[in-house]
Amino acid sequence: MAKGIKDFSPGVQALIFVILVVALVGVGGYYFVRPLYYAPATDPNPGLAALEAERADLDQKVGSLRAFEHELAQYQNEVAQLKTQLANLTLLLPETRQTDQFMKTVFADASDVEVHVRTFIPQAEAQKDFYVETPFSVRLDGTYWSLVKFFAKLANEQRIISVTSVGLGKPGGGGMGSYSITENETVGANAVLTTYFRREAPPTAKPGAPPPPSAPR
Repeated sequence: MAKGIKDFSPGVQALIFVILVVALVGVGGYYFVRPLYYAPATDPNPGLAALEAERADLDQKVGSLRAFEHELAQYQNEVAQLKTQLANLTLLLPETRQTDQFMKTVFADASDVEVHVRTFIPQAEAQKDFYVETPFSVRLDGTYWSLVKFFAKLANEQRIISVTSVGLGKPGGGGMGSYSITENETVGANAVLTTYFRREAPPTAKPGAPPPPSAPR
């Protein structure tokens, strides 16, 4: 019975040597070569993936900013329209009394149609929620049609002016001071001209608090 490799014939020894070589190659391939083929795939350029992710995030932010830009343009357009409406409202309903300007308007319109304003007396104001009525008692002299034209001019003014309590009669005798009546003046009229101005809504008064100040004159 053979006790070592040398006891085998040369052919058997060669076969055993080949088997050992194959076994060693197999073991080496399993531990050293196989991991190269079955190792988990890795990103050959990890920095590129990070850049792609950052780009996607930036694209999303740019899209949000573009949507905001569109909304901002709409908002600015609405603000411009509101400013225009406010400017028009200010012409119709000023923020203050502007009594001097109102008197100039009344006297200028009267002069244009040959109506004489004999008296122009302020009356008690009426406080409303968001505006104040400012009436003036007036005495007018002229012809019937000149008075009609005068009231029409007041109605077409940018500022709101209402005409109430109109009473027609003979010219003269209803104004203040001394003045002469011409033969062309055939009608006298008493009326109340009321204009308006805006006021802020009064704040809710707390118990025991003093009342809010009146609107400025």
